[in-house]
Amino acid sequence: KTTFILSLAEQILKNGFSVGIVKSSSHKEVLTDTPGKDTWKFRELGISYTALLQKNILTLYVNLSSLTENEVFHLLNSIFWKEDVVLVEGLKELDRIKKLWVLKDENPEEVKLKNLEGFLTDQKEKYQSLYPDKKFFSLKVPEEVFNWIKQEIKKALEENTKQHHLLQQQSKLASMGEMIGAIAHQWRQPLNEISTGIQNLKYDFKDGNLNDEEYVKNFQIQTKIANLLKDYQILKSGERRCQELRAESEKAISEKLYSL
Repeated sequence: KTTFILSLAEQILKNGFSVGIVKSSSHKEVLTDTPGKDTWKFRELGISYTALLQKNILTLYVNLSSLTENEVFHLLNSIFWKEDVVLVEGLKELDRIKKLWVLKDENPEEVKLKNLEGFLTDQKEKYQSLYPDKKFFSLKVPEEVFNWIKQEIKKALEENTKQHHLLQQQSKLASMGEMIGAIAHQWRQPLNEISTGIQNLKYDFKDGNLNDEEYVKNFQIQTKIANLLKDYQILKSGERRCQELRAESEKAISEKLYSL
């Protein structure tokens, strides 16, 4: 595995990408620290994060027993945030990492891992013929994995661009909603005054003091304007599509609701 990762990392670097490497070990004791050293004393005290900063190198000791799987994933992201690609040897228990399994003599159907993308083998043709629905890469040709990585990077960039555009659109709608909310606020006071006057006219009409049906029409107009304001408030909260509200606004304008 280490030999293949070295060849793959060299291929990635040659193509202008930056790469980071995580090497996991089954040994429980820290191999780079010894009893009696300052960093060892700090860790023995129970310090979760200890770093040794030298002139050209930083060594970070982290007590992983207190971290969840999600926290370990974010920790690695925070360390390798500048790198285009991070190659991890081991850590098969970390579900969020995409994985390639190195086949020896086992049956690929028996390998059960989350985010398993394919298999590495020196018998690619044999396995591909036996399991045509699975993805296999040759251990002798690291370019195959590199090309797959490039495709994954491209898909990730496209998804990030899509999310960026979506966030931009949401930001525009939020700004428009704030503007509409401010307009609606400015409209409400004169509308309340108009509403009070029309309510009085309505009662006068019911009492027989008025017989001009235009007053009733005006009352209906004021009601429609108030409802339209409610629709704009709904738009602000994102509960209706812009196209529906625009159609109702155009209809309202066509009926000269703003003649007041």
